[in-house]
Parts: sequence; C-alpha cells; structure tokens
Amino acid sequence: SKSLRNMGVDVEKLDRNLNKARTQVTGATTDTNNQAKAATAAATAVGAQARATQNLEGNLIRARYALYDVATSYAAVAAATLGAVTATTLLSARYETAFTEIERTTLTSAGNVSASIDALREDFLDLSEVIPLTFDELTKIGSLGAQLGIAEQDLVSFTTTVAQFSKLSGVSAEQTALAFGRIGELLNVSASEYVNLGSAIAATAVESAATEAQIISLTREISAGAAGAGLTADQVVGLSSALASLGVAPERARGALSTYFGTLNRAVAEGGQSLQDFAAITGLTTSELERLVRSGEGGEVLQRFIAGLNDLDNIGATQALDRLGLAQLRVEDTFRRLGQNIEFVNEQFGIAEQAYS
Repeated sequence: SKSLRNMGVDVEKLDRNLNKARTQVTGATTDTNNQAKAATAAATAVGAQARATQNLEGNLIRARYALYDVATSYAAVAAATLGAVTATTLLSARYETAFTEIERTTLTSAGNVSASIDALREDFLDLSEVIPLTFDELTKIGSLGAQLGIAEQDLVSFTTTVAQFSKLSGVSAEQTALAFGRIGELLNVSASEYVNLGSAIAATAVESAATEAQIISLTREISAGAAGAGLTADQVVGLSSALASLGVAPERARGALSTYFGTLNRAVAEGGQSLQDFAAITGLTTSELERLVRSGEGGEVLQRFIAGLNDLDNIGATQALDRLGLAQLRVEDTFRRLGQNIEFVNEQFGIAEQAYS
C-alpha cells in the first residue's frame, strides 16, 4: 500500500510537471505568435513607410516638373516679351535708318533738317501700307527723287507714281525713278504730270511691239534734242514707242534725230535752198515751216517730214535726204523705217497724247 501511495504521489508530480510544461509551451507559442504579429506589424510599417517615401518622391518629382514647366513658360513669355520689344526697337531703328537718306537729301539751304520732315515720314509710312513695296524701298525712291530735283512736297506723289509703274511694268523701281526724274527734267514735266507720263508709256507699250523698258530707254535718249525742237512729252513718248517697235536702237535714234534737228534749225536760220527742200518734203511753204519751227512746233514738223518721205519712192527719198545732208547710213535708215510705217507712227503719237491728257 505504501508503494501505491508513493506511486500516486509520483503521478501527481508528473501531472503537475506536464501541466507546467504545457503552460510553458503555450506561453512559448503565444510569444511566437506575438513575435510573428510584431514582425508582421513591423513589415507593414516598413511597407507603409516605403510607400510614403515613394509617394513623397513622386510628389517631389511632380513638383519639380511643375516648377520646371512654370520656369520654362515664364522664360518663353519673357523671351517673347523681350523679343517683341527688341523687334519693335529694331523695326523703329530700321525705319529711321531708311528715312535718313530722305532727311539728308531734303536739308534746307542752311543745312538744317526740314521743318516738315516728321509729316513726310508719316506720309511714307502711310504709303507703305497701300503700295506693295517696303518702307525701305519707298524711301529709296523718294531719296532718288530728291537727288533728281523733285521738290519735297512732291516726293510722295513722285514715289507713288514710280512704285505703281514699277510694279505694273516690271521695270525696277530704281530704273523707273532715275528715268522719270531725268525725262521730267529734260521735258519740263511737272510733278503733277508724272502719272500722265507713266500712263503714256504704259499705253503705247500695250499698243506696240515695244516694252516699257525700251520706251523709257529711248525716251531718255532722245528727250534732250526733241525738247530743244519743241516736242512735247507725249510726242516724245509716242516717237520713242514707234522707234523701239521698229527696232531702232536708242543710240542710233538719238544720233539720227540730233542730226535731223540740227540740220532743220540751220535751214531755218540760214534760209535758202535747204529751207526750200525741207518745206517741199513737209508740204509747207517756207514761211509756214519757219513759223512752226520758231514757235516750237517741232512735233508737227517731224510728223509732216516723215509723211512726206513716205510719199516718195525709194530713189526720190534717197535724193531728198541727200540734198538735205541726211543721207548718212544710220540717219537714212531710221527715217526710212519711220516713213514706211507712217500710219503706225501716227497711231503711237495719238495713243500717247490721249493717255497723257
């Protein structure tokens, strides 16, 4: 029985030890679970921190790009604003530089800038808005006009006529300006009549085989001699158109007409047989011929002379020119061409007169 009691005691101790071990195991399991939970929580915290860090970096990147966009936009606006200011400044400076030549060529006799120069500048600026040429091109025309003696108050109208004629004809503005200025000076064309001169040249070019450039060239070449003989501006243009259409070169035309006018003037001054020979070809009396020449009606005399040659046969025309001292090859050839095309020549005179008026 004692042995049984001792065995019972041992069983109780064993049971207690088992319970204690079970408790320890449960505690260890709890600790392990707690550690796992702690580890999970830590991992979650680390993940949250990583996400927060990533979000922060993303926000920083977006903020940086936003600031970059703002900076870029600001720079673009600033550049555009500066560019506009710079462009305006450069444009203004270019206008002033372009207009300097007109200022220089319109100085007063005392060497001072004209009192009306500001108004003239505005007129040229206004003109650049309605004429298909730049301000610089227009001021070059005006400057050439001033150099050629066009009065300051007439520069705008002169420039307008030259620019319009240049665009329509294809002749450069500089060539047109120089030609108009020179022709106007030689033929005493007033500033208000430059548009008439341009109209006459354009009209005869349309109705002939000559170009505006050829008519201008011939008109410029023969103006001095023709004006001295009393031909009007429209008559010179009509004659130039006819000569150009008939293939007479400007230098040959000038030489032939100079010889003709000089011979005619000597005949009138000296009288005698030469005057009678001229009168016979023109169909006038010597007194009528002398009156027309002395009164500056050289255009009418010339047309009569050409028509008279046309009435003669080849031999008769050659003999008549020889008696007058006009049988030189170039002179005779020029007048024969005119005489053989008298209807066309008269037509060109008529077109020029009508367009000029």
